[in-house]
Amino acid sequence: MKYADCDVAEYDHMRNCIVYPTLLIVAASTLAGCDKSARTATDADGPTPFGMADQHPPEDERYARDLHSEDIDTSGTRGGRTYAKFDALRDREALDAFEGFGCLGSCEGHKAGFNWADANANDLDECRGKSWSFTEGCAASVLKRSEADATAASPGEEIGLF
Repeated sequence: MKYADCDVAEYDHMRNCIVYPTLLIVAASTLAGCDKSARTATDADGPTPFGMADQHPPEDERYARDLHSEDIDTSGTRGGRTYAKFDALRDREALDAFEGFGCLGSCEGHKAGFNWADANANDLDECRGKSWSFTEGCAASVLKRSEADATAASPGEEIGLF
């Protein structure tokens, strides 16, 4: 009897043509079901392997901000990644957030950018850094001060007096 160019009557052909391919299929199926918590933020820049789901729901407000919706330059690379790749990776891997921006690992880069901007930046164009997390932290600080200034300029509207 023949099975896919293998003579199943011969042991070597059966082992090579049926058993080994079956083991490969089982191994691939097992790997596809692996827990993604074992992966680190540096494991991949592209799409999550095997279509694994995000760790947090996309509608979660703690992770909702990104620089695509702000008036800031996101061209080039920082830390070896484009902003699009950083954002996609962060959307999958973020376990914490700072001012609405998800953090990869700790939020130290965001905090450093935020603190630097408090003393040094008044405009989004001044938010430059070696990492995207620093840039997001800087942007968060500048935008927070802009929102506070706008609220202070028209306090009556906020409480409904006008």
